[in-house]
This record gives sequence, C-alpha cells and structure tokens, in this order.
Amino acid sequence: MWFSKKVSGKVNTQGWMISYADMATILLAMFIVLSTLGKDQTGVSFQNARDSLDDSRRSFGLSGMFSTSSTPIPLEGPTPHYAYDRSTDQADKSPDGLPPRRVLDGDEEHLRRFVQEIQRQFPCERQPRPSGQVIVDLYEPLGREAPYLTAKHNDVLLQVVSLLERPNYRMELVVWAASPAATAWKRAVDQATLVRQEFADSAELGDAARGRLLSSGQPWRYRDVRRPVLSLVLTKQE
Repeated sequence: MWFSKKVSGKVNTQGWMISYADMATILLAMFIVLSTLGKDQTGVSFQNARDSLDDSRRSFGLSGMFSTSSTPIPLEGPTPHYAYDRSTDQADKSPDGLPPRRVLDGDEEHLRRFVQEIQRQFPCERQPRPSGQVIVDLYEPLGREAPYLTAKHNDVLLQVVSLLERPNYRMELVVWAASPAATAWKRAVDQATLVRQEFADSAELGDAARGRLLSSGQPWRYRDVRRPVLSLVLTKQE
C-alpha cells in the first residue's frame, strides 16, 4: 500500500518584508553617514573617512596573504619584545620563563628607528631644549598676491622682530590649510614660504636672523576649534 504526503500549496506572501527591512536598514545607515559628514564644513570628517577607506583597501585581509595586500609578512623578522611590569617578583624573568632579555617599548622603538633613518638620509644636529614658547593665532586672511601680509599681520610681527636678532630665539610662521587634502596642504606650504620671504625682506633681516625664521604649512584637524589663518610660534631656547 502506497501512502502519499499531502503538500500544502500555500504561498508565503510576507516574504517581501525581509528584503524591505534590509533595504530600509541600508538606507538608514547611509543617511546617518551623510548626516555625520555634512555637519562639518571644513572637510575634516570627509578626509578622515576617505583615508580610512584607502587604508582598509590597501590592507585588505591579512597583510601579505592575499594578492590585494601591499605589505609582505616578514617571515624572518626579529622576535617580538613584550613589555611587562618590572615591579613584580618575576621582574628577573621574561614572560615565557626564559632568562631575562631586553624589553622594548613599541612606540619608543618605532620612534628610535625613525630618527635613525632620518639621520642616515639627512644631516641632522641636536637643537637646544626650549625654555619657553608663545603662540599667537591670526585670523586675518592673507592676500591673494604679493604683498601677502596685511597691516594687522605686520603690526604683530614687527613687535617681535627684534627678538630674532638674539641667538637664543627662534620664530616659525605656520599657515594652516583650509582642509586636510593634499592639494590644500601643498598650497599652505607654498604660502608659508612666500610669507616668510616677504617678512624677512620687509624687516631687513640678516643671514643669521633669517636662519632662525622658519615657515611651515600644516593641516587643521580640529572640528570644534576655529581655524586660524596664520600662527606665530616664538620659542626661547636654553
């Protein structure tokens, strides 16, 4: 005797709700991201998000294990050094029970290697330690063409120009980029170079004083603080 199982022909009419819920969730997440990026008008959040996406794209997956990875795995690299508390009774032993060995701090070791690499490629000399520093922020826009410094800029700069004649004083002119983008950063560096040259010529600085007058262009990465146009950093050295 044969038995047949009755198959229900009822169709699930509520299946569309799963796809609809997924679509609504994706749209909600997209609007949240757009709203977050749109609150800042300086481009800082957008640039940070772009940098994060670029980093994740370059380091997709485990480094060196996939064809999309750009950094190979150092198979024969030095063994890691573990930092541990030396105040305990086990301070004379390493974490794995072996005889004591040199323990390095990761951040300090990276900084030491970076300094050694810079010294190998460029001539470097130790600078005196600063004993005091004053920073003056100027919000007056620079000129689009020479002269770049306005009357307000010159009023502040001329008050401290006499300190450059002293060998223990150093002054840096910092032009802040309008956004963290590479093009804006380069434009700020070019403006800082022109501003330094203009100020040195107008103040008739000598060669020694010109060597103590520095300039740089830097990106502004603070969303909750108003961005200055030009900053004067005056440093007194020991």
